[in-house]
Amino acid sequence: MNPRQGTNLDFSKQDWRERNFSLIWTLLLPLRLYLRYFPVQHGKGILLRSFLIPLLPPTDAEFELQMPVSGKISLKYRETLGLSSLLYGTFELAELEFAARYLRLGDQAMDVGANVGIFSVLIGKAVGESGNVLAFEPAPDNISRLKANLDRNGLGNVQVIACALGDSERQMNLHLATDPAYPSLLDVQSGLSDGTQVSVRVRRLDHAWEEAGMPQIAFIKMDVEGAEPDVVRGALHLLQSCHPTLLIEANTSEHLSILRQLLLPMGYKMAQPEGFAPHNYLFFHPASVPSDRQID
Repeated sequence: MNPRQGTNLDFSKQDWRERNFSLIWTLLLPLRLYLRYFPVQHGKGILLRSFLIPLLPPTDAEFELQMPVSGKISLKYRETLGLSSLLYGTFELAELEFAARYLRLGDQAMDVGANVGIFSVLIGKAVGESGNVLAFEPAPDNISRLKANLDRNGLGNVQVIACALGDSERQMNLHLATDPAYPSLLDVQSGLSDGTQVSVRVRRLDHAWEEAGMPQIAFIKMDVEGAEPDVVRGALHLLQSCHPTLLIEANTSEHLSILRQLLLPMGYKMAQPEGFAPHNYLFFHPASVPSDRQID
């Protein structure tokens, strides 16, 4: 990864933490190893907030991450995606590796809740120029950064659709957060709301899919901060027609139960491969998974 801020090469104007990041990061190795490998989680949040984060470059500073699977992406040091990538090599490595392994050249896929593009970039690379990706993201700042990361990788096969998804077509307020990973149509996670909101268009995924010509969708990644059941309710035609494999977040047992109630009657099965984050699951339709693709 490149610790230098990609948009500012005048190092004399950089914050001292950014200019000396490589040295600082090396000196922090014992703390990083503790945070990454020590099994007891209690107290790690205090260490992060009190010792590690204050030594990171300032809020807007960015670095370029060469993703372990494919592609590169610009992230901010102090945001969840950036800090997680610094500590663990990337964000949700097992999930990224699954998507790269599952997808084939020419596939059609969707990234629902694309954020700044970690999955969009990887999926776009995996399906190649002969494939296509629809990336849905409602937050204006995220959209700008998403497009920049797609351009950084030369991905003309990923179409960004600036909207939220739900079970009906309407305008809703998107509650913004201090970290771009957490905007939500529902409630922002405790302590992360920045107190502002923006009106966004909400669409049913079925309608967006129909407008795209009803392609045969092979894979959908879905992470929309608690609104996943509503997205599924607005995508029943697509799901029943294509039976795509879903990589989907369910932050609570209640949300997971609702997703199971919606998807299992359609013939889907649920799995959680080794290494997946506790809140991430696969839903797949056994009869529709090609024989050359493995669900672990």
